[in-house]
Amino acid sequence: MIAGFAGCSGSDFARTPTAPSPSGSPPQAVSNQEFPLQLRGFITDTAYRALAGARIEVVDGASAGVTAISDAQGQFVLSGRFNAATQFRATKEGHETRTQPWNCSVAVCLGANNAQPWLGFYLTVLEPTVNIAGDYRLTFIADSTCTDLPDIARTRSYRATVTARPVDGRSTVPGFDLKADGAQFIGILDGFPIGAAGTRLSLWLHARHDPAVVEDLGENTYLGFSGTAEATVGTGGVIDINTAFDGWIEHLVLAAPLGAWYWPQPQVISKATCDSSNHRMTLTRAR
Repeated sequence: MIAGFAGCSGSDFARTPTAPSPSGSPPQAVSNQEFPLQLRGFITDTAYRALAGARIEVVDGASAGVTAISDAQGQFVLSGRFNAATQFRATKEGHETRTQPWNCSVAVCLGANNAQPWLGFYLTVLEPTVNIAGDYRLTFIADSTCTDLPDIARTRSYRATVTARPVDGRSTVPGFDLKADGAQFIGILDGFPIGAAGTRLSLWLHARHDPAVVEDLGENTYLGFSGTAEATVGTGGVIDINTAFDGWIEHLVLAAPLGAWYWPQPQVISKATCDSSNHRMTLTRAR
């Protein structure tokens, strides 16, 4: 799985696997004027897995015909003269072909906080994508070596609903959104997107950057989950998922309540965090 570029100037991850979406608006700092630029980019399938050996080509403008090939991490660099309207095409056998402009995660890309342009592609696979929409039981199980976590943090379950939700701004990309229920959560930290490509799924809980799910346990006590998980599922019948959760689980006691986000935090009374690639995550279909 590839995390992608969080943004031109290190902006925080949002609730999508890469922020911002590559389908966003082109930079506002340039119009028809061309600038010499070095575009760094990434390319993944719609399950957010890096695509090596993909071809990226400049379609128009002064540098039309310039190409790059993505490396094993799905990353590439294109150098040339580009403006806001320059289009780029990504191709990879077994995947759709996609054409789009470059992007920047700040309002004015060039010259603002040393921000630099970037280019991100998500390519749909040329096969049917499994439908996992429905009601589930979501369970996190801590690595058995996480002895510092209290019992309440070692196994925790929630009701969950998975709905079809294409990647923001692009209706042709298969994707799902999981929303947890049956407990008190902090702000919008009650779920996460699930990328899908054929029968392959990527569950994106912000990849250790910040928690995607934070339960309010009462008395200024909180339980947070951040990481990633992957699964391959069948195409028919009831779909259950039992897979490794690579990330951290944190039990937090504060002197005052959290706001709508996990940070900033009031005075910390106690904190137990376990970071491991051996946690487990299950999604059991409601029957």
